[in-house]
Amino acid sequence: MPAPEISSRTQDCVLWAFSDFDDRGRYTVSAPIDIKVRWEETRREIRKPDGVLVAIEATAYVDRAIVPNSLMWLGTVATLPETSIFSDGVKQVVTYEDDPDIKGRAHQRTVTLARYHGGPPNLA
Repeated sequence: MPAPEISSRTQDCVLWAFSDFDDRGRYTVSAPIDIKVRWEETRREIRKPDGVLVAIEATAYVDRAIVPNSLMWLGTVATLPETSIFSDGVKQVVTYEDDPDIKGRAHQRTVTLARYHGGPPNLA
């Protein structure tokens, strides 16, 4: 039986890990990879550390550290549509939290996601 912190991650998700901004201010991300998550649609608002109010649309429980500004999409790399999915469906990571258990062995990693409003990013 798998550990409780990984047993609930049964959904496929595509992750484009954030690298940097290019000289035009566009996103630069890594090539898309498949990861397993537990994706929960939510509607709430949070304040980012800089004080900006952001509308959160989803929360995902993940198995790795994910840098804010990374992009995620519910599905697999094999099922990415030919047309641009960056107009709808892609979410941007706003926050990342890592909550270890009391012994520091098991971690519950959570990201909050907001709608991505940019165009297709550059691949690193």
